[in-house]
Amino acid sequence: MRELVRRRGLSFPVLALLLVCFFTALGWSGTSSGALRRAVTGSAADDHVVAGQPREVRSDEWLVATPLTISQAERGLPRVNPTLGAGNDVSLPFAVPYADWSTAFRVETLPYLFLPLTNAFAAAWWLMAWILAVGAYRLVLALLPGRILIASALGAALLLSPFVQWWYIPPTLMSLGWACWAGAGYIAISRASSPSHRWAFTAALAYATASLALVSYVPFTIPCTLVAFAVCVGWTFRADPAVMSGQRWREVAFGTVAIVMAAAVVVAFLLSRRRLVTALAATSYPGHRRVSTGGGQLDRLLGGFLDRGLLVNKPSLGAYAPNASEASSFLVFGLFLLLPAGWLIVRSLQQKRRPDGMLPCLGALVVVFLVDLTVPGLNLLAAASGLNLVPHNRLIIGFGLLCFVLVAAVLREADRQQVAWPRWLIIVTGALAVAVTGWIGFVMSRAAPDFAGPTAHYLGWSLVFGAICAALLWRPTLGAAGALLIGIMASVAVNPLYRGVYDIRLTSLGQTIRRVDRSDSGGWVSLAGLATTGILTEAGVQHWSGVYGVPDAALWSWIDPQDRYREIWNRYAYVLFTDDASNTPVQLVQDDVVVVNVDPCSPSMRLHIHHILSDRPLHAECLHTAASLNEGLRHFAIYDVTPTPAD
Repeated sequence: MRELVRRRGLSFPVLALLLVCFFTALGWSGTSSGALRRAVTGSAADDHVVAGQPREVRSDEWLVATPLTISQAERGLPRVNPTLGAGNDVSLPFAVPYADWSTAFRVETLPYLFLPLTNAFAAAWWLMAWILAVGAYRLVLALLPGRILIASALGAALLLSPFVQWWYIPPTLMSLGWACWAGAGYIAISRASSPSHRWAFTAALAYATASLALVSYVPFTIPCTLVAFAVCVGWTFRADPAVMSGQRWREVAFGTVAIVMAAAVVVAFLLSRRRLVTALAATSYPGHRRVSTGGGQLDRLLGGFLDRGLLVNKPSLGAYAPNASEASSFLVFGLFLLLPAGWLIVRSLQQKRRPDGMLPCLGALVVVFLVDLTVPGLNLLAAASGLNLVPHNRLIIGFGLLCFVLVAAVLREADRQQVAWPRWLIIVTGALAVAVTGWIGFVMSRAAPDFAGPTAHYLGWSLVFGAICAALLWRPTLGAAGALLIGIMASVAVNPLYRGVYDIRLTSLGQTIRRVDRSDSGGWVSLAGLATTGILTEAGVQHWSGVYGVPDAALWSWIDPQDRYREIWNRYAYVLFTDDASNTPVQLVQDDVVVVNVDPCSPSMRLHIHHILSDRPLHAECLHTAASLNEGLRHFAIYDVTPTPAD
């Protein structure tokens, strides 16, 4: 019987892996790199789109990660990419492939070591989904042994959460996925049937923990790590009379060994990049950024039930959020199961049973997150928990994961106590969810009426949300299926199905840039707008316009030799160039966008800038036209910069 259950338990991971292989073979992914094509050509028509539409708001993917991935693949996956500035170490903070020992802890980048670019890109895209969905599945199955349908539905629902799909990049999926694998690994240690199995699970826990740490996006890894830690602590103090204190301490010891092993990997990683880590920590943003408690938006946290409205092209969000990605959240069913969770804890105490540790630990973390969001002046708590490094709009990822785990934890405790839920509790849970989400819908309708829609629209979704919360108690399998269904409706169309990636090297513009570069290599800047920074990256030429993980010392030594604007440029940022003489030399237009005003004919500029890509005529005396061409509906010109006589 146990063997049958074990085999059935493999059905979800195996089916998901077959889908990964299928889409890898086709070379299809969910990339929005078609948005770069649209920006370059001015045309929305794209024969690479199989279904859906590219999302311009997903610029972290199509404008930064994908062009840099193409550049990496062309150059053999170096750790230091030579095309941007004086050389850009891509291991921090970029989530792109490179060949290095630490790649072993970045599974999604491994396909680039042995597959062609198109297939490797697709494999990486779907591997991220597999790691998250199957990790979530394994964690639910660890808490609810044998409940395969519930685990499958909840694992897929977490993957299809609006926040995950709108932020479909490695830091999002890997933070969530490895946190789930870590929690499942710790529970597996306690159930190991032999010492060899116990050590194998310890190694697996160490691997998941190290992989989580090497995601290297602190605002996501810290909240997810706190949730995984709460799961481990809660499991250690589980209510099981058959588990003696000696066994609990043994589990803690093996867990500690796993943490030490993971810490050794992380320390080795950081020491091998001492200069980069020091430079990143010294930046104004994000290095010196500290977030005070209070001031968070509860409506944005709880508004995920309406996120289907974000699928409208460029939704009108008003004061609610700047764009669809920032507006997205999770379907936080678990938050409304705190009432049944409290009822279970009280019931256990009334029956004088040994209290279980899982629900109190998870409930305590809910309080910590809510306090961090809503109560000002508790910066000591934020510093102690690491949440002072997490902006409030990024803490949503921790809430989403925590609410997911709460669903499984409540069902586990109900199974342990063999509860028949009182009808009144089911009704009150559903009604509370309807009331709170209905109020959130009303608030959102004032801030972003086009997004929330008419009263009947948001109340309808509130009723559906409340019904799923009630069903999770009444018929858990039905409730989990409902959670998956609403996730599909809200998020399945966020990412397009796209054949291959848009590669500028295969276009007339890309080939012209490369031809011009061969005559005088390097020193490119773009005056054609933000999107064209991706053009130069994909073309593989050395350029100064682009996204810098840390400030480039060589760049700023000639732009700002006296450090007058250091507070502006000392940050992770897009560096854009303009020749608008009315601008100040260096401007900060948002936290991660720095604009540099250049006179291409000044001696210092002519020393470092050899070519300019522009979408309009330039008339400076030191420029001569190297090429002029149309790419789709847009016209581009490439100018050579004549060196000064002294050069």
